[in-house]
Amino acid sequence: IVLAPKPIPSEYQGLSMEQLKLKSSDLSYQDILGNPSTGESDPNIADNIMKHEGSLFFSNGIIEKVYPSSQEGVFTLWFCSSEGSAKFSSEVDSQCIDPVFLLYDLDRGPKLKKGDLVDVSGTIAGTRTRVAKRRQASTIKNPFTTPSISVIRAELVNQ
Repeated sequence: IVLAPKPIPSEYQGLSMEQLKLKSSDLSYQDILGNPSTGESDPNIADNIMKHEGSLFFSNGIIEKVYPSSQEGVFTLWFCSSEGSAKFSSEVDSQCIDPVFLLYDLDRGPKLKKGDLVDVSGTIAGTRTRVAKRRQASTIKNPFTTPSISVIRAELVNQ
């Protein structure tokens, strides 16, 4: 099975990153997850994420890990929201803040590598389970559920 991004919805085709950013929902990461304030592994998180399926999402952050697929030009990536992004706040991993799993194809943007700072726009497509690196005194339970995003457009940010 190749985890490829979904076709771009017609209302978002041909839009610039700035236009996509303006159209994206104001949902915070906590809104998408359903505000698991206790840090417990809430069995409803996946359901909460799926309530937002198809919602346009924009974030700035760093590529944490890249997984090539068996299909040329198709990748999945772990993406970590940048700390400067006011909308995203919950630290769920010692390094990665508010991780999302990206479904990506090179027809949506440049080749991305670990450590790249990028703007990403896409639609909420589903869920992905992530295992956190253990941290002392962490309230986050392992594993935990994160949103997966079907990337519409990705752009490298000049660092």
